[in-house]
Amino acid sequence: LRSNCGRCGCACRTPGPPGLPPPAVALQAWALKHARLAMAPRHVQASSRHEWRSRAKLAVGPALAGSAPSCHAALGLFEVGSRRVLPTTDCLAHHAAIRTALEEVQLALDELGVQPYEHEDPGPQSPAALRYLQLTVERATARVQLVAVWNGHRADDVPLASALADRLWHSDSGRGLWHSLWAHFRGSHERDGAIFARTDPPVGAAAAAGGMAAGGGVGVDGGGGAWLHLHGPANVAETIDGLSFEFGPAAFRQPNLDTFEHIVRDVKCAYKTHLEQHAEHTRILELCGGVGVLGLSLAGVAGSGCTLLSADINPHCEPAFRCNAASFLKHRDASAGGKAMPVPPSLAFRAADMLEAALAAGQEHFEVAVADPPRKGLGLPVVQRLAAARSLKMLLYLSCGPASFRSDAEALFEHGFRLTQLQSYDSFPGTKHIEILGVFSRTGSVSHWLRPVARPQIKSR
Repeated sequence: LRSNCGRCGCACRTPGPPGLPPPAVALQAWALKHARLAMAPRHVQASSRHEWRSRAKLAVGPALAGSAPSCHAALGLFEVGSRRVLPTTDCLAHHAAIRTALEEVQLALDELGVQPYEHEDPGPQSPAALRYLQLTVERATARVQLVAVWNGHRADDVPLASALADRLWHSDSGRGLWHSLWAHFRGSHERDGAIFARTDPPVGAAAAAGGMAAGGGVGVDGGGGAWLHLHGPANVAETIDGLSFEFGPAAFRQPNLDTFEHIVRDVKCAYKTHLEQHAEHTRILELCGGVGVLGLSLAGVAGSGCTLLSADINPHCEPAFRCNAASFLKHRDASAGGKAMPVPPSLAFRAADMLEAALAAGQEHFEVAVADPPRKGLGLPVVQRLAAARSLKMLLYLSCGPASFRSDAEALFEHGFRLTQLQSYDSFPGTKHIEILGVFSRTGSVSHWLRPVARPQIKSR
């Protein structure tokens, strides 16, 4: 069977080109022209080209012509330039557990006769059509959390939602493939391209900190609302550079956690070096914080006297953040004997967009900011608000959009920031995308913070 990955923008089946990827080359050229760096930016390859994707978001569409008669749905990605779904269940970038899970889902969909969503059809759709799948691997157990996104307002609209979950859960035959199963419901009028509707938070994730029993089968309104937790634990657990984190199904999580863990270490090293010269800079603002991985990691470097405000536009992140903050406190304060501790006001989450969060930088006198925005970047209004905060002396900027990073960096230069360190990462092997870490300072020069890297890496020429 010929793979469709190449038609969807994935090069998992082709050898990688020698040397630096083009976005990293362009970044180095820009840095030489615009940033007076003591060292040229490095590009790090910290994961394999295959099986790096431990979270996958796939569309569900009609089966292609020529498929087996029993196959009703295609599970995969949109063909480049269209809304046509091409099967990519065999993508080599997927974690092996995701490929196995997709095989099981395909069998179950065909057996139950689940109707796929017509992404190319702008007209009314069946209220029981399946729109998307999100699959997340818990690395320690290699078990998969599945979220099935249905075209309906609530569970009552889609009887097959529970039937599909039950079929998958009870046919596992002791293999331990499934971590948990969720259903999410998006009304047929919602055609904004987003996978999840930002309605009420998932009850399972909200109850995680309070200890909800697994497999509660509870919806947000008690009768099967936008989110339905059907089987297994509520959240996926991960250890990232020594700290424990939980990720709810609606919260952002990096698809390549192996490389992201490398980035987290570099972020911590940069901040640790900064603290050696400016020990008083312990008030940390996190923009686009998700469940608080970067912010809490920096709080661990700063010590017990630090203040952290983690902001994210997605309110679904708050329950997991509070759970992660409590876990962080137990890890930090060994004297607590592993007992649960209340999360103090100094470790806080705020549901806010980037502009609102940037305003807090000046109003609440934060000295260090860490940001991981979407591909569009921070944008000039956010940069201006950060620059207006005279207390802010350091910005750790993680970007997955080279063009927006360069634009934001040039705006930061105009407002008195210096780019002191720059590094790129091959976070999405087999694609044209890279991740960038830029360290900006308003406190003068800083010493070099990059650690020796044990894994293979491509250095600039």
